[in-house]
Amino acid sequence: MRYITNMHLKGNHLIELDILRASAACLIVICHLQYYTKLGSYQSTLEFASGFIALSGLSLFFFVSGFVIEKNYRKITLSDELYLFYKKRIFRLYPLFIIALIAWSIHAHLIKGSPLNDIIYKFAISMVTFLGIDGSYGWFVGVILIYYFIFPLITIQECVPRILFLSLIILIPFAVLHYWLNLIWANFFIFYSTFIFGIIVSKYNIPTKYRVRILLFFLIISIIGLIFYFHSPLLKRSLILPWISAAISPFGALLAYLMAREYYRIIPANCLVILLNISFCSYAIYLFHGVILSLISINLIRINVSGMYYNILLLSIGMPTIFFICNALQRCEQSLINKIENK
Repeated sequence: MRYITNMHLKGNHLIELDILRASAACLIVICHLQYYTKLGSYQSTLEFASGFIALSGLSLFFFVSGFVIEKNYRKITLSDELYLFYKKRIFRLYPLFIIALIAWSIHAHLIKGSPLNDIIYKFAISMVTFLGIDGSYGWFVGVILIYYFIFPLITIQECVPRILFLSLIILIPFAVLHYWLNLIWANFFIFYSTFIFGIIVSKYNIPTKYRVRILLFFLIISIIGLIFYFHSPLLKRSLILPWISAAISPFGALLAYLMAREYYRIIPANCLVILLNISFCSYAIYLFHGVILSLISINLIRINVSGMYYNILLLSIGMPTIFFICNALQRCEQSLINKIENK
């Protein structure tokens, strides 16, 4: 199996984006460990922290997605360009997603004993996951697909105020679909501002010198948000939290990007190579880590492994297995896409 080294990087490759993408993948895996670990009295602490870890990881994912898509497609105008853009985006998302759906379906039927009719129904509605129908899998894929769909509309404008205004206008029909027809994932609205931030930062290249101001602004928003959250009635907290997350997410991702851009050179070469490889298969990691950890957990329980040894084996077996399988899957998918695009 081949791996990425520094020699494989192109001249315009932004290593800081790979660092963010790899960090995001690791954070998503960490936040989902709560479903498989057995930490006794510490389990509740992990469950509490998982919400913040998930927000951090997803914020980085969507920020990088907006940044990279703007970097690669500055402006799309002609209908042929638009068709090619959508074709490439679908081929980038769906081959691995379909394999993941098959894996999830087999896992649900054979391991969890879910009825076949229920599995077929969930598989069908997950194929149109962007609609956000209750019971479908892969909300991340659906949300990012919608972001890709609206991206050419956003690139019509050049200046920041107009981009922000147009982004708000575009948001209206999706809000109508969500609140009136219960379609479109709620997370679409939470991370929308982060995706737009990624586009703006890519377009205007915000100087690193502003990181202190952004850090202070991020801390102020976070503190205000937390105070508002914990001083609100318990019944209203679930309604407030998405708004707080939407406000904090873009500034946290921007701060992480500026820090990575400034300090990535101090990362040891071996660690950087690991991060580059994790970044390469980050999408596959997102899709398949849950099934892999679940299968390892089930087999450890079957052979009566428990306590500290269970957690140690889960991590020591699970983490390398996730990496090797996802790296292989991502390479196969990349090879397939290259063949299709070259036809």
